[in-house]
Amino acid sequence: MSDTPHVCFRKLDPQQNMKRYYCILLTKPLFDEWCIVRTWGRLDREQTRRLTVACEREARILFDRLVKNRHARKYHIIDGANAASARIGV
Repeated sequence: MSDTPHVCFRKLDPQQNMKRYYCILLTKPLFDEWCIVRTWGRLDREQTRRLTVACEREARILFDRLVKNRHARKYHIIDGANAASARIGV
């Protein structure tokens, strides 16, 4: 799984009581489609969304766009090797 593109972000702002994380994973399930899995939330809430795309090129373009959007929203990249480490307080 080390070759699988993935990245985890964290956004902390104690003044606004903001403790968020956001993980993006690009994977290829059993069939020929590609899947982007996004997980985000706080300590007490988590949401997951999966999006299936037909080709690798399209999946990588979307993955890069999602990463760029997180940077624009002032999220900071943390170690993406273990998605669970992105969860604040875990």
